[in-house]
Amino acid sequence: MKASAKEIKRLKSRVEELQREVSERDEMIGFMSRRFRKGGGGGGRRVREGGGDPE
Repeated sequence: MKASAKEIKRLKSRVEELQREVSERDEMIGFMSRRFRKGGGGGGRRVREGGGDPE
């Protein structure tokens, strides 16, 4: 019985950790989404279609 209680405690702890990770990812996705909508998405240099020099 004690082993089962330990395992349940370990699993609950893992679930909480995963929930935090998902929350952090949601925040990052929201940040990137807002940034993209404002025109700042994509980052880096732009390259013309056809592989020419950067604009």
